Amino acid sequence: MSKKKVLILGASGLVGQQLLGRLLKDETIESVISLVRNPMKVSHPKLYQVTTQFEKLADQRGNFKVDVVFCCLGTTIKNAGTKSAFRRCDYYYVVEAAKLAKEYRVDHFLVISALGANPDSTFFYKQIKGEMERDIYLYGPAKITIVRPSLLIGARDEKRPFEELCLKVLKPFRPFFYGPLKKYRPISASKIAEEMIRQFKGRKKEKNNDDHIEVITMVK
Repeated sequence: MSKKKVLILGASGLVGQQLLGRLLKDETIESVISLVRNPMKVSHPKLYQVTTQFEKLADQRGNFKVDVVFCCLGTTIKNAGTKSAFRRCDYYYVVEAAKLAKEYRVDHFLVISALGANPDSTFFYKQIKGEMERDIYLYGPAKITIVRPSLLIGARDEKRPFEELCLKVLKPFRPFFYGPLKKYRPISASKIAEEMIRQFKGRKKEKNNDDHIEVITMVK
């Protein structure tokens, strides 16, 4: 595999941090551009941090001249403040990124969604994620991979009481989620990052890897 130029959005998030660390260590990656609201305390010879306002993502169109885009953007309604603000982050910014990726003929666009994403869902969070998935396929580049995790395990900067409660309840029962229930297992952010790298490189799943993550790859 020739060395790739990569763009990552959402590198400061739970999965984004794990993904960024792996990309920087990967010898097949030539450079990593990270679009961030605020600079991260990370320094590396092949990392280029670009401070941006995601409301004006089109101003950064030149940074989409890469081979692969990893999109790890996402928030909660509580942190966003309103449903419209949540939609702006989890739908608009992601779809706009997919459009720019198509404009510059990016080879592969990988994005984190959510288990149960469906534009017809009565649950607002899953509805927005479903609308995002639908529209990045309509407006995005030729190859798109959607990763749909269940609850994520990892240390967050902000508190998410509902998720923390669910994790406390479900984590002890994780070994009992077999067969069709595997995808509902709480899973670590590091595993999601590893899966995104695996999908990007087209690697087969290791035989001893018992984790199940719902993944959809669409090629136009």
